Amino acid sequence: MAKASSGDERVTDRLFSPKSLNVITNIHGIGRTKLVETSCPDSIVDISGIPDGVRILVVARFPQTERFFAGQRLGCRGDFSIIDVKHRLIVHLEIKRAHKSGIKEQLLGSSALIPYFRALASKMLLENHYLENYEERFVSVGYSSIDMRNSSGRKVTGTGTSADDIKRINYPGVLQYRNLI
Repeated sequence: MAKASSGDERVTDRLFSPKSLNVITNIHGIGRTKLVETSCPDSIVDISGIPDGVRILVVARFPQTERFFAGQRLGCRGDFSIIDVKHRLIVHLEIKRAHKSGIKEQLLGSSALIPYFRALASKMLLENHYLENYEERFVSVGYSSIDMRNSSGRKVTGTGTSADDIKRINYPGVLQYRNLI
């Protein structure tokens, strides 16, 4: 695995407004955050074990593209893109009450923003190697408010290595970061 680039952390912090990044708190040396699905604020995913060098971009806050592109599907995007410089990984994440259709298009929409961000970093910040050679993962977290402790537990399907093989996680409680990647 390639060495982590602190330059990518620096560029990410220069490129994105703090309002577009999800806050990660450090409790006793362990990174933790709550991801809230913007269109359904009671859908919350709690993630623990987040390493240093991770930035969580709230892609759903990206300006409304529906007014710009023809067709509703061209402007869709996922909820979050997690940039992990240590693992050279970008995880596109969609939170849903259930794993419904349309998730693939939303995750692909988030993935399509990455070349745009690279171009902005190159042309506006003169950073030509931003997010270069990063792998992408595609993850859908199915949120349920039902207590699943007495059920069969967390069910995971798919590998997440492509939009055709989305990693689908049924979320019953605190999700460990390592299970996303």
